[in-house]
Amino acid sequence: MQANPTLDDENMDAAVLDRLCRSGPWTTDELRRELGLAGHDAADRLVAKGLAHRIGDFVFASVSGRHAHSLDPTWR
Repeated sequence: MQANPTLDDENMDAAVLDRLCRSGPWTTDELRRELGLAGHDAADRLVAKGLAHRIGDFVFASVSGRHAHSLDPTWR
């Protein structure tokens, strides 16, 4: 079920931000199905840092998140 359960928090945050930047808004349930509970936790951290926004059950990358994603070629 989980893509890679050994990812640390920083890598999981980058993986979620990559998904949000590439394919638009995701629901928290979709992130949980794709990446496990760690994906949901990563979305919460990204929202807290201002790199993502949440409207209802949807999470999407903020302008700052998209800029940060474009600076780090690791996840492209």
